[in-house]
Amino acid sequence: MNFKLIILIIIFVFIFFVVIAEAKMRESLKKKTHDKLDKLRKDKEKTK
Repeated sequence: MNFKLIILIIIFVFIFFVVIAEAKMRESLKKKTHDKLDKLRKDKEKTK
């Protein structure tokens, strides 16, 4: 019983970390794409 509980906790913590890591990755990706879009927008304004 105790052994199963420990495995369950380890799996739960692992899933928790994966979710957090994915959220952080998505956040940084969003930031990168926003930066790229801003740069493109500025370049377009310069050419006008």
